[in-house]
Amino acid sequence: MPFYTIDEFESQILNIDVELNLLNNSEDTQIDLYDDEAKEDRREYGVFVFYQNDIDGICSMFILEHHKKFRSGLKLRSYPINSESDIYTYIKKELSMKSAFPTLNGDKYLRVVLLGINGWNDQILYAIKLYFLNLLPEEYKRLLKIAVLTTTRPLSFFNTTHNDEWYFFLQDESDIIREIQQEELQNNNNVVISGIYKINSTSSLVESVVDCVNECDKAIVIFANCIGILSNHEFNNNYNINLTTQIINNRDKINSLQGGPYVKYDTDKLLTPLITLSSFEESLKISPYILIYDPNIKDETLSEIRIHCNLKLDEYTSQFTNLPPSKQAEVLQSLKKKLEVTKNKNQLLWIRRTITISSLDVMYIILSVQMRSFYSINVKNDNNDLIITDFLYKILIERVYEESGYDKGILIKLKNYTIDFIQYIYKLTIDVGYSELLVTTIYPTYSVTLACHLNFISYLILSIYTKRKSEDKIDNKNLLLFIKNPTSTSTGTEKTNGTSGTNSTSSSKDDSAKNSSADNNNAYVIFGYNSETSRNNGDVWPLVFKSVAHENRNFLLDGLNPNILYTKLNDVTFIRNQIVNNLKIVLKIQYQTNEESNTIDPSELL
Repeated sequence: MPFYTIDEFESQILNIDVELNLLNNSEDTQIDLYDDEAKEDRREYGVFVFYQNDIDGICSMFILEHHKKFRSGLKLRSYPINSESDIYTYIKKELSMKSAFPTLNGDKYLRVVLLGINGWNDQILYAIKLYFLNLLPEEYKRLLKIAVLTTTRPLSFFNTTHNDEWYFFLQDESDIIREIQQEELQNNNNVVISGIYKINSTSSLVESVVDCVNECDKAIVIFANCIGILSNHEFNNNYNINLTTQIINNRDKINSLQGGPYVKYDTDKLLTPLITLSSFEESLKISPYILIYDPNIKDETLSEIRIHCNLKLDEYTSQFTNLPPSKQAEVLQSLKKKLEVTKNKNQLLWIRRTITISSLDVMYIILSVQMRSFYSINVKNDNNDLIITDFLYKILIERVYEESGYDKGILIKLKNYTIDFIQYIYKLTIDVGYSELLVTTIYPTYSVTLACHLNFISYLILSIYTKRKSEDKIDNKNLLLFIKNPTSTSTGTEKTNGTSGTNSTSSSKDDSAKNSSADNNNAYVIFGYNSETSRNNGDVWPLVFKSVAHENRNFLLDGLNPNILYTKLNDVTFIRNQIVNNLKIVLKIQYQTNEESNTIDPSELL
């Protein structure tokens, strides 16, 4: 079946009732149209979503949940995934439960969506299809659709073609044309080796087709889209020239909504046109979800929350900062209990009065702010490039000037955590430099396996190393990061549920945590990082890792994270040589097929 544009997502994936009606009206159906029980059973068929458990994936899932179809009763269940093993673990667990309780009727789904994933392979997709197909009655099996909604390109890198049985939703018609052209190039004898890249944030694609039941929902959907856009820019290394335009467009859209204003925008205080909430009170007027996304929070009005906590107006509005520190702590404690803010939970947004510093999702943003501010102070930039994360730094500084002891405490704690984190990493690093490749080994005290975290740590290491070697005019663009995770069975990795769809079970979080212990059994986790990726300059590490894993069975490639390679080998020198040799081969072929760069000898780069 052909590729689809994102505009067709609702008609192809969410219009389940339409297809069920067509099936019931067909001549070969065996369903009794007058059977009330059969009609009731039809309501049980819904949509299951595996979503990438990073910021963009969480935002995408958050946005999708606000679609009017799901608000109107269409069943939705979501499950966060960090690696390929998470999908197999989920299937294995469900099959074990079915085996233990044969009479138990499990949930049935006519649609399965892989949302915001970084990679895939046929084995994963067929395993998903086989499992969900076996849950359906015979007459409904023809309606099952496996959809992939991702901004990772090109699709042909993962052996995907427009004739596959999977439903791939692309940005627009031009995106489809490019993918078909790339597919044809891959089929030629003179294969053009290229890397992968991200064309946009997945949350932007989802937001463009989500119809909300009210404008309050639309406001927080647009806000979440902004977070996804910034996350995609920060952690996928792609310079997005349309970034400012996208944020401005979102600001205009949210300001045009009826019933507002939902946000306050101050051009004098922010270097980037980012949407910011005006106050704690106004954020809750939109929805409790905009404070912190917690599946346990119910839609309650501002007055209900204030009355429940027995708070006065000055204790619940912007006058909160005028209260004594002891009273501030008392008020915050009361609100925490009501909003059920828990530790180790991925946050969609980080608002001033909420302190939940338990995840690297906050840490790497602050690290990025410090690195960017340090770089901008110490390095003259004639081009005056827009520093995307400056808005975070501005917000932090504004908090200090508010004369709030609580806000100062947050800033001090964040700075201390940041300094400790940087110092600890660089006490235990070993680097081997090439002219355009840096090889580094880190020994974290906690297990680090999430691709988004590894991506930022790599950015941090490469930035500091490049700055340190600036006098030698060395510009490292590639990093090969070896991670020697602790071998303990306890998990320190930040594998949490984040968001959860309707009727999702809390056990998903436990399963995700258990999977990380399997990663600890590997001697090394290897991560390939490229500081510059775009359509014309893709990331070649996935191709290199795929080649290494094909040649040597001691290496394992994760289908959902093509930039991560696992191995049980302990010989770092041997591992490095295997990877570097394959990198040289890939670069050599790439330069030979690129007429603009055929004068460069790739052997001189390494």
